[in-house]
Amino acid sequence: MVSYCFPGSETVDGHQWMQYLKKFHHQWCSLYLRDQFTAGMLTTQASESCNAQVRIFLKPKHNLDEFFINFNCLLADKRRKETESDYDGKQSALTYCWRKA
Repeated sequence: MVSYCFPGSETVDGHQWMQYLKKFHHQWCSLYLRDQFTAGMLTTQASESCNAQVRIFLKPKHNLDEFFINFNCLLADKRRKETESDYDGKQSALTYCWRKA
């Protein structure tokens, strides 16, 4: 995958643009959360929560291939948890409506 992005190189450690992006890795969650609904959570709380989740999957020593593989795992995990939460929310709402009737 890396060779398609950067022809002639197996790693991107010396690539100037990637080094530039890596300087801002501590701000990536803030950018991701910019347009997200946080239910009244403060920006710092949301960023810390996101950073904690990111730390589980992404390590500073990962090369670009490992980064993308683990980042995709992170996204899949977040989507799975969101889907489960949506399902649980719909089930509890239906249960509540049935009890009320």
